[in-house]
Amino acid sequence: MAEIFAMPKLGMDMEEGVVAQWLKAEGDTVKKGEPLAEIETDKSCVEVESPAEGVVLKIFLAAGETAPCGTAIAVIGAAGEPIPDVTAPAAETAAPATAPTAAPAAAVNSDLFFLMPKLGMDMDEGVVSKWLKAEGDTVNKGEPIAEIETDKSVVEVEALQSGVLLKIYLPEGESAPCGDPIAAIGPAGTEVPADPKAAMAAAPAAAPAAAPAAAPAAAVNSDLFFLMPKLGMDMDEGVVSKWLKAEGDTVNKGEPIAEIETDKSVVEVESLLSGVILKIYCAEGESAPCGDPIAAIGPAGTVAPADPKAAMAAPAPAAAPAVPAAAPAAAPAKVAAAVKTGVAAKTPGGRVRVSPRAARLANQNGVDVSCIIGSGEEGRIVEQDVANYIASGAAATATAAVAAPAACRVPTETVEPINTVRKVTARRMVQSLTEAAQTNHRVDVDTTNLMNFRKQVNAKLEKDGIKVSVVDLLAMACARALIEHPMANCYMMPDGLHMHNYANIGIACDTPKGLMVPVIKDADILSITEMAQASRAVINKARKGELKPADMSGGTFTISNLGMFEIDSFTAVLNPPETCILAVSRTQDKVVVENGQMVIRPMMNLCLTYDHRVLDGAPAARFLETIKHYIENPVWLVV
Repeated sequence: MAEIFAMPKLGMDMEEGVVAQWLKAEGDTVKKGEPLAEIETDKSCVEVESPAEGVVLKIFLAAGETAPCGTAIAVIGAAGEPIPDVTAPAAETAAPATAPTAAPAAAVNSDLFFLMPKLGMDMDEGVVSKWLKAEGDTVNKGEPIAEIETDKSVVEVEALQSGVLLKIYLPEGESAPCGDPIAAIGPAGTEVPADPKAAMAAAPAAAPAAAPAAAPAAAVNSDLFFLMPKLGMDMDEGVVSKWLKAEGDTVNKGEPIAEIETDKSVVEVESLLSGVILKIYCAEGESAPCGDPIAAIGPAGTVAPADPKAAMAAPAPAAAPAVPAAAPAAAPAKVAAAVKTGVAAKTPGGRVRVSPRAARLANQNGVDVSCIIGSGEEGRIVEQDVANYIASGAAATATAAVAAPAACRVPTETVEPINTVRKVTARRMVQSLTEAAQTNHRVDVDTTNLMNFRKQVNAKLEKDGIKVSVVDLLAMACARALIEHPMANCYMMPDGLHMHNYANIGIACDTPKGLMVPVIKDADILSITEMAQASRAVINKARKGELKPADMSGGTFTISNLGMFEIDSFTAVLNPPETCILAVSRTQDKVVVENGQMVIRPMMNLCLTYDHRVLDGAPAARFLETIKHYIENPVWLVV
């Protein structure tokens, strides 16, 4: 059955989203969990994964267009399957026609109720598959409260307010129309009506929620906390890569407050509140589950609790806040620290401390950020530093102080936190070795003709500023060979072998953040000039840390090149779900026999690792021979 892909709700205050880019086109095959689109909110651009496996049958919302959360924007299903009608949205659940003419004395605030959510354009009702909280349990805003089953899938939904689950009106397994109250959430001790629909109809539009009779004086408003954001559908936790504000700093709503690292990228997130950073609970480099409080923001002088989770669990009074809602106009802001002098500050890994906005501005203006002295915390370069540097026109100079050697060394052992890229690499390599039957073939290739061909091509293209690398020619050779040997260019998936009529070549790159594999799309139809430009673009983006998820997805084959090192031979590990990967070692002069004579030739060792579940030994050998043929006869790459 075709499945509707709806505009996802990526944040509690998100009402609509923009399709920044479709990563798949109509007719493309997509796997469950594979990146499908980049959705732009008012805070960031997030890669969203497919909820189902199949073919993209229809895209309703073009790139650059906007739609409310829950609106159908694409359909995924089996090839040739009819596309469901999603053009007519389901009618909103109307208020009861026989509402009481007079509100009862015990009128209830409608904000007390948790309603059956509308999770798609064609959803009229939902079934409570499972309650994740029981009556009497404390629930926090943004915390999963129930699993709701539609006719397409089961979706975990979150609470829209904090408090105690006072009453469950809809038992597990029963259904209710969208918009009907299915539970009540509020302060402990609040009375709940037996008939929630009648209570909603009778409640005045602005009736204040009743405060608990014995609310503790030290109760804390849950709006005080800045929570770990959920930046993707499969994101369970995040790492605070960098705080852009320190405790005591003033922050405005919408101002960047932190850099959050997921398993895919580092995203600059903005504050949802205005006030002072009262407390930071999650230090840089530490992780926290999505929805957990990682900082407290409020008016100056507010006391932040030591245990934010416990404070959020205790419902705050609905009225009479302990401090004014807005900070006093005369509240003193933290005095900015003087600009530090010296060389640009770097992380333990050697990377210059620079904010994403500052890095973008520097790249746009060709500025080397290592020449700029940052004014941020720990010497971090902020956007204003780059703007000032550009405006001045002067080159920043910095002399590094050389530390005197220590008189003696005390043996120590430190623990270096594992960054997200390393975690992902480790997980995928283990997955590769446990799921695929990996074996390999090796061959030595004479690169005499390849080097001469490259020299002639570069002499011709020198006037255009284009330089062709050995990797460019290897990528062209592999791409041509993949089209001739389609079994080497496929994926093994649960439903069968996914064949490709194109060759997308991944180039393994060593970057400051770890191993990255940017992908050159449609490499089999690129000219030498186009290949050189495409590879240079993606490799430079990888080394600068500017790769987007789309730049690293869709590969059908990977090249791992260690030719710049003194490595004679090595075996590469498959990049799942690809069938093959080519390990390229250094080129060195060797004595070979030609026509009965010993001659010296520049020889390169190639090692093809392949999945024996897909390729047998003989077909894999023929594929490697074809690559060898193109390398030793490069003129065939342009014929």
